Amino acid sequence: KFDRKGLLNFLQKKLSKVGAKYGLQGDQGPQSPKIGSTIGGLYFQLPRKGESPFEKYIIEAKELPGQGTTKVSTEDQENYSALCVAARLNDRNTVYNLSDLEKYSSDVFTNQTQFVKKDVKDLFDNKVTSEWKDSSKFQVDLLFKKVKFKFNYTIERQREGPITKYIYSQALKFIKELAETSPNFAIFKKLAPDKWNPGDIWIIDKTLSKSDFEMCKSLKHLNERILHFFEEGRMYPVSLKQAVAPNPPFEISNDGKENFYSIYKNHNLGTAKGTNGFNTKNNNMRIEFTTKNSTTKEKEAIVRPFTGKIASFEIEGVSAKGGKVGLGFLNKVLKTMKFSSIIDFKTIDSKAKKNLNGTYLELFNKVLKLKNRNNNIFDGKIKVSLKKNEFDRFFSLIVNSVKNKPKDRGQLVAYINAKFQ
Repeated sequence: KFDRKGLLNFLQKKLSKVGAKYGLQGDQGPQSPKIGSTIGGLYFQLPRKGESPFEKYIIEAKELPGQGTTKVSTEDQENYSALCVAARLNDRNTVYNLSDLEKYSSDVFTNQTQFVKKDVKDLFDNKVTSEWKDSSKFQVDLLFKKVKFKFNYTIERQREGPITKYIYSQALKFIKELAETSPNFAIFKKLAPDKWNPGDIWIIDKTLSKSDFEMCKSLKHLNERILHFFEEGRMYPVSLKQAVAPNPPFEISNDGKENFYSIYKNHNLGTAKGTNGFNTKNNNMRIEFTTKNSTTKEKEAIVRPFTGKIASFEIEGVSAKGGKVGLGFLNKVLKTMKFSSIIDFKTIDSKAKKNLNGTYLELFNKVLKLKNRNNNIFDGKIKVSLKKNEFDRFFSLIVNSVKNKPKDRGQLVAYINAKFQ
């Protein structure tokens, strides 16, 4: 396939003899920097440390947006998707070319004003990548298969149209009031402005106005008002996730039909679905859970040390990217629920460097408490059942996954750091 991932796959095959391996964002080789690209990249590693001449390097495939030098931003991506929605609302046969986007751009509001043609051309030619253009097409085509639009609409980018600017300012005011008056909401005291965010772009009936929301005196009332107009087909907040194929995941969430909740199913200390759970080359962990709302979805969250050594948690998707939350906020939630905080990575790191075996024994005892109903604690390509007296087997499986003998102590410390969190 002729895209960035296709290029990486091509290069990986060509460079496999010198140890080229595909890695996800945050992965790295023995001596290389971390991969920064959201689509991943290549690092170099052969069985013996130092055997690959390229261990210090990574390869990422980056696309220049058009002929310009402006870095593509989330704002540009959302504006482009909004323009595609406007084109599709007005022309069911649109191919989302520049002419169509310019023709219907007056229906899109950003920065409180309507788009002008020169801004559309700049966005199309110089700012948005071909990948996001494909993604927007996949998003919008599916949206119009799933939703029947029966009014005349404008599209507003979050906070930037006349109605969404008012809605978001009121929501943040109500959240602040809740945080100051209720202990259960105290964790939201310093909530980032984008965390209450029903949609990146909003499709809004042209007859609605700010006055339709001025009677709302609480966050609950505001949410109910948005839900009311959603059910009438007059307001659709749309959350955009980058799609890499046609018919990406589509879900109507928090629509009032059922309370939103998720149920823990299992965890996998392995590096990826379907791999041996004892590989230390990649410090990822997976948590499998079922989400129930108007529909039931089987999902996974990936746990990995995204920023330095601190773990973050991200919902993964095959055809679309999910959300991410940091350890700091998770610990605030756990405290509110009266659970203990996740242990600080510095404590684990220090403990493991002083007593590696003892720290692994502590991890082993934690893992034994998390067995699934089949008595398996690693659910990957192989299923391994361990009993209390089998710590030596547990530890040897991990040690033997490190190919560069003698065992790389630093790699084992990094592994336990990630898994402990």
